[in-house]
Amino acid sequence: MCRVLIGTSNAIRLYHRLHGFNILLCHLERECGGHGNGVSLHRDGAIVEARKGVSLRTSKIAEVLLRSSKTYDVAIFHTRIASVNVVSDSNCHPFIHGNDALAMNGTLSEFREVAQALGVTDTEVAFNLVHGLSLEKTIAVLSVLRAVFVGVAGGKPYALRNGGALQEWRPKTLPVQSGDFLFASSFPKGTRSVLDLPERFVFADGKRSEVPQSVSPLSVYGWAHFQGLNAANDFDAGYEEGYNAGFEDGFKEAGAAPYPLLEEDI
Repeated sequence: MCRVLIGTSNAIRLYHRLHGFNILLCHLERECGGHGNGVSLHRDGAIVEARKGVSLRTSKIAEVLLRSSKTYDVAIFHTRIASVNVVSDSNCHPFIHGNDALAMNGTLSEFREVAQALGVTDTEVAFNLVHGLSLEKTIAVLSVLRAVFVGVAGGKPYALRNGGALQEWRPKTLPVQSGDFLFASSFPKGTRSVLDLPERFVFADGKRSEVPQSVSPLSVYGWAHFQGLNAANDFDAGYEEGYNAGFEDGFKEAGAAPYPLLEEDI
């Protein structure tokens, strides 16, 4: 239950000129985040910079992306609510191995016990299954899981929605054929040119399609499940704290005029 974003440098710069990119990152964090942020920058299939941590602010990430706009092709952003494992720098997304990267929005119930036993997150368990695979095989594996994934595999960017939320910002000044794109879990209320993507959506290496495989009946735990768990457990207490904090701000933002930025975020 986090928020994700993946986009090209041209799309990010255009969004910034029209709407303010840090406003978008703040929106995602306040809607359903707050337990740490992360970003990775990719150029010609290689990672050129990556940062993540509990104290990493969205304003710093926006500064890096806008200052470095000519040094990367694609950027991944993630803001976390801790649903599996504790709040820590190492548990922030994106997860990186070689030049592959992955960030996720969702909670994978089928990996929860494995993640606990290993002391890692459910996302990291999923990433350990796919890093090093081709883009095609990565999509095939992730397609059987109920979540939203964004990442880079085999040097190529992808976004997959198989449950959860994912939207695309597609203004007329950023035509699809240009190769530029910007996907995010959501955009601030009133943002124009935002498309709601279908439930079984895949974007891989510039092509849009449907999730290619049937989905396992094992899926994301509902909120009712977490309400019955022992709050003394670090895994569950972290989730409950983040869920309440994130959605309290999220509901406020969704039902009101755009919130003011904090002075230090401007």
